[in-house]
Amino acid sequence: MNSDDQTSDISVDIKAISVERIDTSDIPSRAWFWRLGALVTVICLCSQFQIYHTAVINNVFDKAKPWLLEQYGNESDVVDTQWTIMTSAVPLGQFVGTLTSGMVADTFGRKGAYIGVSVVLTASGVMMGLCRVTGIFLLVIIGRFLLGLVVGIAINVAILFITEAAPKKNRGSFSAVTQWFYSLGDLLALGISLPQVLGTETLWPLAMAIGCLPAPFLLPALIFCPESPRYLYLNKSREKNCREAIRFYQGEDNIDETEKDLLEERLAIESAPRVGLIALFRNRMHLRSVLMACLVTASCQLTGISAIIAYSTTIIQKAGLDHTSAAWATFGVGVFKLVSGFVPPSLMDTWGRRPMNQIGLIGCCLCHIALILAIWLLPPSTYLGVGVSVVLALYMAAYTCQSCAMCAYSGELFVQSARATGLVVANSFAWLMATVVSFSFLPLVASCGVPVALLPYAIGSAASAVVGYFVLLETKGLTFREIAVGLNSTKAQQVWTEPKTVKH
Repeated sequence: MNSDDQTSDISVDIKAISVERIDTSDIPSRAWFWRLGALVTVICLCSQFQIYHTAVINNVFDKAKPWLLEQYGNESDVVDTQWTIMTSAVPLGQFVGTLTSGMVADTFGRKGAYIGVSVVLTASGVMMGLCRVTGIFLLVIIGRFLLGLVVGIAINVAILFITEAAPKKNRGSFSAVTQWFYSLGDLLALGISLPQVLGTETLWPLAMAIGCLPAPFLLPALIFCPESPRYLYLNKSREKNCREAIRFYQGEDNIDETEKDLLEERLAIESAPRVGLIALFRNRMHLRSVLMACLVTASCQLTGISAIIAYSTTIIQKAGLDHTSAAWATFGVGVFKLVSGFVPPSLMDTWGRRPMNQIGLIGCCLCHIALILAIWLLPPSTYLGVGVSVVLALYMAAYTCQSCAMCAYSGELFVQSARATGLVVANSFAWLMATVVSFSFLPLVASCGVPVALLPYAIGSAASAVVGYFVLLETKGLTFREIAVGLNSTKAQQVWTEPKTVKH
């Protein structure tokens, strides 16, 4: 082999090595994905995960009732009323918390709000855990109200934080992942409150309090995470800090695109005053945003999710299973919900928000119809109890699809100047409905039976699906500027079916 051939071989080898190095250099650039995933995990454990406190009461009522009868002079009606008030304290607190969430998020920042949430969650857990030791059931009611108050703030801030921190192409997936933490909190509550674990006559207060356990351990992580890039740029005008936050949450590759989007949004904000509650209903674009957001958040409650999560064990018992079997069946429903919750986030940025919303609502409606007919027409039995459990599991899978779409929509439908106020309106409306659902379900079951109690939710799911089909805007893959143009367009059908063809 001559020297020219050797030189050529060496040159080829060097090129191959350099190409290989370029390929491997791309690996660290995905570190932002894991940092953003860690942020989502931290904030969801203080917000969506706290559905734990709705689900935990499913199995502990029968175990807590003997102690409550002692406290209230063996008056069963009084005990049922106190338990209903305690159950409703969380959604009532969430309603009040949601009303203040916009002010808290803009005053203290997304990160600062979560630090305060962690502190109050810890205090609430202590109050609930001490109720039996002190002999004061009021501690549980107050603790659950305070818990609902900060969770109402936290869920709104979570939507803001994740929507503002995630890059455009991943925004839907990260927003949808939050729903998995609802399933995780639900499952852990059902498992911890089983009679073989903490669902006993002496340990039930600990089962109710343990859901707050993550809060104090998350404080260090919250302190060291950067603030939301959009909040830093648009609310505080800290461009240098904003760039660092974008690099932390989105990586180098997304900096230019995100900064361009932020600049466009800032120019739009500067040309219009900050949107207050009254202005939200006067401007055509903001009005459409808030009506769509109210529709998707209200649809969650119209499926009856608050009643199903809190009283699925009661429903299964009415179908024919004993308490222990019903508790384990409910735990199985929770497992299925957790596993099925992995699917919708992966489809959110592929199928789109509106199809996922429709699939979820139609599925919930069909499951309610099946439950109503089965419990109404068939006598209670073990077979019926198992069948009802299976239908409830399918209901949970369908609900997960709708709730994933709801989380994505809630943060995307509003421009920065209206986002906090809009979320306050939409989510406070939803939590008010949740309070009504939680407070009314048991009395309806006692007076009319399970089929009649479930009937409004079958009708509500169907109505929401029909209205959503004609009203909702598809936001998949759009920037906030493009979504705003779509909401302000008079060519509604073009916006709904082909959002990317809308001209700026």
